[in-house]
Amino acid sequence: MLEPKAHYFNIIDRPIFTKEGGIMEKILKYLKYIYFPVIFIYLEIMFKIFGGKTFSGNIIYPILSAITLGGIVALVTSFAEKKKINRIIGYTIVSLVCVLFCVHLVYINVFKTSFTFALVFGGAGGANALTEFAGETMTGILDNLLGIIMCILPIPATIVLDIKVGLFKKEEMKINLLTGLTIITIHVFSLVVVAFSGEDGYTAKVLYFDHFVRDISFDKLGVITSTKIDIKEMLFGASESVGEIEGVQEVPTLPGVENVTENSTESSEATRGEQTTEEPTTEVPIVYEPNVLNIDFEAFTAEADGKYIKWLNEFYAASEPTMKNEYTGMFEGYNLILLTGESFSPWAVSEKYTPTLYKLVNEGFVFENYYVPAFNNTTQGEYMVCTGLLPNGLGDMCFECTVSNGNKNMGMCMGKILGGLGYSTFAYHNHTYSYYNRDETHPNMGYTYKGLGNGLDVKKTWPESDLEMMQKSIGDYIDDEHFHAYYMTVSGHMNYSFTGNSMAGKNKELVADMDDTESMKAYVACNIELDRALEYLISELEARGIADKTVIAMACDHYPYALEEELTAKIGEENKEWYGLYENNLIIWSGSMKEPIHVDKVCSSIDLIPTLCNLFGVEYDSRLYSGKDILSDTPGLVIFSDMGFATDYCIYNATTGNIKATTDVEVTDEYVSSVSSLVKNIWAASGRIIYDDYFEKMQKYIQ
Repeated sequence: MLEPKAHYFNIIDRPIFTKEGGIMEKILKYLKYIYFPVIFIYLEIMFKIFGGKTFSGNIIYPILSAITLGGIVALVTSFAEKKKINRIIGYTIVSLVCVLFCVHLVYINVFKTSFTFALVFGGAGGANALTEFAGETMTGILDNLLGIIMCILPIPATIVLDIKVGLFKKEEMKINLLTGLTIITIHVFSLVVVAFSGEDGYTAKVLYFDHFVRDISFDKLGVITSTKIDIKEMLFGASESVGEIEGVQEVPTLPGVENVTENSTESSEATRGEQTTEEPTTEVPIVYEPNVLNIDFEAFTAEADGKYIKWLNEFYAASEPTMKNEYTGMFEGYNLILLTGESFSPWAVSEKYTPTLYKLVNEGFVFENYYVPAFNNTTQGEYMVCTGLLPNGLGDMCFECTVSNGNKNMGMCMGKILGGLGYSTFAYHNHTYSYYNRDETHPNMGYTYKGLGNGLDVKKTWPESDLEMMQKSIGDYIDDEHFHAYYMTVSGHMNYSFTGNSMAGKNKELVADMDDTESMKAYVACNIELDRALEYLISELEARGIADKTVIAMACDHYPYALEEELTAKIGEENKEWYGLYENNLIIWSGSMKEPIHVDKVCSSIDLIPTLCNLFGVEYDSRLYSGKDILSDTPGLVIFSDMGFATDYCIYNATTGNIKATTDVEVTDEYVSSVSSLVKNIWAASGRIIYDDYFEKMQKYIQ
């Protein structure tokens, strides 16, 4: 007679799987030494599947890390006499690791970049993100529910297996010693494998020992190893490996190619407000001087305390400065309105729906090859716009670092620069004033700062109105003789729906006839509020007769990553590989410009501040910025968050290692290697210049 059917499915209760059965006795005795490595390997595989990561040869490093961690868990749950203690330790570790994988999975799918603990523990900004953006977090959880379930499965599996066969009994000391030696052996073997992965590009060796690039590391090294490095850098700072300074630090040119930047602008004298009726005369060539300060690097180095200050001196002394040019001082004495547009992109620009944005993009300086680097976090994008520096050069929260352990000298910011020239300087944000610690960081940049809850009386909605912010702030400064106002907008923030976004709902009827998806229509509707804010600003400037003495400049913090699926469908997968999602619009406009000036050079957010410095004719040192004056004859360089880059000759995808030439001239390996070395040095310098308060220490050596 057959046993009940359930018996055949209750596999663990079968005699063959019990000690009485004998066959599996040894396996069951040491089951946890197999089980824990297996579940962590399983989690790494789940992250690659649901997190959109590649497999290829990258799976070996996550597997070795998973085996090591599994061995550690098996070891630490083998010492206590009471199973209960071992069980609590084991359940806790497995649960924490599963939750960690879920957090990474949701974060990378929502924000299109890897999670870092610095977002949570690096300052109030991360904690705010968990509470104030609960709606976006919940949406991300629901959208990734299957992946979350798969990553949670090891928790009930561990409990069931423990109940059935027991995973947490105390082991003999000799077994524990053998386990410890095995873990050490596997870990050493892992390091050897990493060490022999080569140094051509961002290999496992480069990522682990030299330059930790978070997004590539999670792809190649896996979640476990990358999280370990991330926590280490958060607690102790990055052990940054600075490169050797060999020769002039500049973007090289390729032989046989005319300097792209020499003819990169198309303009007229009338465009720059210079009209003449004089008879033409023989032109005398103008010799332009470099935009530098007279810094005594030798004396600075001689008295410097620490290797990084000395390295920074060596790097900046060897860096090629940008030259003054025909646009130097074009806006000298003008007022400046600078904005960071939340999730702004070319998809928000429409002659029909957002005519003011269309006007500003197309009637001022027109930057044909502008990118926003893929740092998909508002504070990092805002940091680039405000400072001209790359963020997270050392793995820290960039803005947080400027006010941690004492306020750092932010003399590179327009608030400090123009404030020093007698301008009134204000900064505004129409969401919670303390978000990302702006109530500390923005005054440190030289601004009188107001936000929601701190002097800016806008209606609290989600998101808040950019138009209302402009209406309730402009009176602070518009009648001053010289003013500079900075705005961090919020109306363009995700999520893009007509029910969960107040600005999209407010302007829904205005996009009713738009032929696109609901989310794209909601995105444009959000940005209509920004368009109206700028329309109001220009009308107030014109009413006072100062539009032709005021510059409006705007760059975004990041592309609208919540729309990645829709945008990828529009641009194509191939273009996406070449950073097509990060192509954007940069606005520099003044009412004094009669015709647009087209600029072909590749450029990005970090180039905005040095470009404004040159246009306003202020004294500054172009070597100290990560970016460069776009209007100079210096070759263009865009640095992405994975340390890939775009130049006037090619695009290099650091994640894939692929190169795409953008001219007819062959791009050599030497060229790519040379630019990569420069990128690494700029990356390192960007972190150290703030971390070591270089601007403050430099002041006494300016002659």
